Amino acid sequence: MFDRWGGLIYSTTELGFRWDGFKDGQRLPQGVYPYRLKVESLSTPKKRTIHGHVNLLR
Repeated sequence: MFDRWGGLIYSTTELGFRWDGFKDGQRLPQGVYPYRLKVESLSTPKKRTIHGHVNLLR
């Protein structure tokens, strides 16, 4: 997850993660936060990158 300037906000390798809208214990403002997922299949050697955005509303 990134901020509007491309700075990293959140990163994980855990399945089933949840982002709580905080960074370093600070509540982030409402807004649009882009994400990029790098996905690797367990059944084939295929890799993909998925991207989109999250709208953070309070």
